Amino acid sequence: MSFLVKLFAIKGNLVVMNHFYHKLVAASVCTALSFTLVANKEAKAATITLESTLGFHAADRDRDGRGDSTFDYPFFSPMLLGVFMGRYTETVEFRPLYEFNMTNLSLPSNTIVTHAIFQVRRDDRLWRLNPNDQVSLFGYKGNGKDDASDFQAGTYLSNSKGLDFFRFDVTPFVNVIVNNNDAFAGFGLRAEGFKGHVDNKASLIIETADVAVPEPTTIFGSAIGLCLGGWLKRKKSSQQNKTAL
Repeated sequence: MSFLVKLFAIKGNLVVMNHFYHKLVAASVCTALSFTLVANKEAKAATITLESTLGFHAADRDRDGRGDSTFDYPFFSPMLLGVFMGRYTETVEFRPLYEFNMTNLSLPSNTIVTHAIFQVRRDDRLWRLNPNDQVSLFGYKGNGKDDASDFQAGTYLSNSKGLDFFRFDVTPFVNVIVNNNDAFAGFGLRAEGFKGHVDNKASLIIETADVAVPEPTTIFGSAIGLCLGGWLKRKKSSQQNKTAL
């Protein structure tokens, strides 16, 4: 067999091997992607509703912007007219406050909070409600106790109007509480230019989702695909250099 014939035979084999390795790399990468897609499809969502463990109001009685006293409703709430809200006299302002025990969530490490809503029912047994009545919501780190200092605690979160319920999107705040492993999430309502009552119990509705974690086989398959791709690139470059010689 002549030298040229042998050379063409070798080059033909290299072309076949290159084609084979390309298919092998593509198959590995596709396999890895298919595992990832399956994992994503298996992500689960859930809705958890927490009821406030503590509902009370704090009062500022001398108009200095700081709470002076509190009153909660642990036993007699069915007979009372909810929690006071707003300025009742020239010197007295009430703010409803609610705290939720976040340890009741018990979220797994791969679970995230995707949406959170705080809501509380209005009470119109003493005052006629106006749909334009606006309430601001403040969030703070609670401790499960009715502290007068909670009157001025927290950072502004949102505002809401409504005849039946006040509802607020509190997703970013709840994520901070969860990520910090804080035991209680506190919420305070501040009436804007009116007085009234709200229920002494509030709800925190939390939607969660499980983040898909790739299986070990997925990671292994991806690694194989990347390694084969790099090896094939180096092999091809080496062959081209030899051909040029």
